[in-house]
Amino acid sequence: MLIRFVAVLAGLSLLICIHSNANAGYLAAGGGYNTENEQASASFETGEYGVELGDFDLLFGIGFPIIPYGDKNLPDDTIESECPNDNCIDKDSEYKGTEMGGYVKIGIRFLTDSLYLNLIGGATVVTESEIVYSAATDRYYEESSDTVTNTLYGAGFGFFPEIMDWQLMFMLDYDNRRGITGLVGFYW
Repeated sequence: MLIRFVAVLAGLSLLICIHSNANAGYLAAGGGYNTENEQASASFETGEYGVELGDFDLLFGIGFPIIPYGDKNLPDDTIESECPNDNCIDKDSEYKGTEMGGYVKIGIRFLTDSLYLNLIGGATVVTESEIVYSAATDRYYEESSDTVTNTLYGAGFGFFPEIMDWQLMFMLDYDNRRGITGLVGFYW
């Protein structure tokens, strides 16, 4: 599945580059960690840089974040059903499953020919479960689950050097969903 996903990203990047006057396209993958919700993430991104618009040199990218929660946020032995009695106490809402979505990255050349300052905006979706506790059974129950859409926003840097004839690129982003994220890839 990952190979198909990367192939789709490469195809999208190729289409973007064919239909623009960009100097180069790129493909990158990476990961990060959000200390606020103590969750790791993976990201895949493609786009182009060197897009000339008047006196500006711009970067355009699209990315796909994956944040795997699984069931680790739910209390141990949570039962996936409504509370069996009327004495349940609301405990909390927790994310479960995998949070996925998309974002757009727009950057402008900054200081040197190979450094870009980027803004990031997008959205993700995830399942949020309402957890209740029953004192009568001494168990937790997943009272209900809903799909929640979250706004993703942030900023970062992109660096496109040539290192010993290798056209490698590096990005460092910070946003409210993925936290600090590093991406490594190649450009052409």
